[in-house]
Amino acid sequence: MKYKISLAFVISLALLTSCNGGTNQNDNKAELSQSETKEDTREKPVETAEDNETESKETKEEEKELETKEEEKLSKEELFSKLNELPSLESYKIETTAEKIAKANSDNPEVISSTDAKLEYIKEPHIYHALYEIHDPAVGEMETETYQNGKVAVTRQDASGWMKTEIPENEANDENNIIVNELDDYYTVSETDEYYIIEIETTPDNLEEIKDLIMGDEFEQIFDGELTTIRINHKFDKETLYPISYALEAESINENGDLTLYKNSDVYKEVNSVKEVPIPDEVKALLEE
Repeated sequence: MKYKISLAFVISLALLTSCNGGTNQNDNKAELSQSETKEDTREKPVETAEDNETESKETKEEEKELETKEEEKLSKEELFSKLNELPSLESYKIETTAEKIAKANSDNPEVISSTDAKLEYIKEPHIYHALYEIHDPAVGEMETETYQNGKVAVTRQDASGWMKTEIPENEANDENNIIVNELDDYYTVSETDEYYIIEIETTPDNLEEIKDLIMGDEFEQIFDGELTTIRINHKFDKETLYPISYALEAESINENGDLTLYKNSDVYKEVNSVKEVPIPDEVKALLEE
């Protein structure tokens, strides 16, 4: 648009100039002749062989840098292979936020519930701590906290006392591989200067399969209406391949056409740098019983 306006302005100016009286034309010619004479007497810069050589070197260096970057790019198969070869994380902290938003496709979306959480994990010794703050207008504010040491967990809700439970064998797994290998075919990979980004967005053809791999049938009840879309985004540090963030969004539609949006976002902190998870004495006593 700016180009068209400028061009119109130039054309208008040219027409206005051509409409000046004939008496001005001779003056214009004289001025033009003098201007040309002055320009002819000015020294014009001359490109030397040294200048050309410098430009050529700079061009070659830029081309070489681009080629190097292209060579360093990993294919999806190579990236997944490297991620799978990495040992499970030794420690980390995660800050989590989650929201359930009703009527997300309307002018008045409503946050039905939200959760803020902080998690800490150390592989050896196996210590896991999670603090959840749940905001739900229907039931008010809630807080749950859990400490887990191997196959034993101690949990409290709000101001209630601590309760000890045994963790089933299949849920006490130390592995924390974020990528679900069965989803390899559905992921797309991109990168920035700092990150690898791995994403999924479902289509009607693959929604059911991806849903089953990620959630299983037990999560079907959390959706209001029919699940229509799942989006996943993983971000990894390019140098270390440590996870930076993870985000999941899902959408469902009910019989009235109202869309409900479910959002979950995890941000990783202090990956492989957490030295200790502080445990209250009363919780420590229960874990060691």
